[in-house]
Amino acid sequence: MKTRQRQGVIGENLTQRIHGRLGLERRAACEQFVKDRPQGIHIRGRADRSLRDAWSEGPRTYLGLGTVGFPNFFTISGPGSPSVLTNMVVSIEQHVNWITQCIEYLRDNGYSRIEATPEAQDEWVDYVNLVADFTLFPRCNSWYLGANVPGKPRVFMPLVGFPAYAEKCNDVAVKGYEGFALSTR
Repeated sequence: MKTRQRQGVIGENLTQRIHGRLGLERRAACEQFVKDRPQGIHIRGRADRSLRDAWSEGPRTYLGLGTVGFPNFFTISGPGSPSVLTNMVVSIEQHVNWITQCIEYLRDNGYSRIEATPEAQDEWVDYVNLVADFTLFPRCNSWYLGANVPGKPRVFMPLVGFPAYAEKCNDVAVKGYEGFALSTR
């Protein structure tokens, strides 16, 4: 396995690209979030759009795992997942296992690209907020909503409920990664 590393400070500027046996480029990035917006590494997707710009009105993901416009980019414990409302180790393990199985599925089925669809992402963000509306979270001034940053759009970020979330992720995988566009390029 060939490895190329750009040196930096862990949590701010560390990126590592690994060209591995799966035939996919995998990127591991440690990212520092300041005011809930990515700082440090400048993640860029299709048409050279930055993640910072894509999330300027609040983070939007499908399952907290993928973002429209950023193919082959997975977030672990990202916005839209139960993440901070759970035991983080359990959430991280579930995400790493799901992503690993997803990459294996892509390889085994001749795909080299995966990206959340706009429809799935919009439906997921709406669902996360619908579930949150059954709680007191949306009625408080919390960083869960972005209330810690004056003028920031208020978007509920974590999903309430890990068991149902894990079932949904498993269901998406069983259905051939429903809600994601898979392609060979």
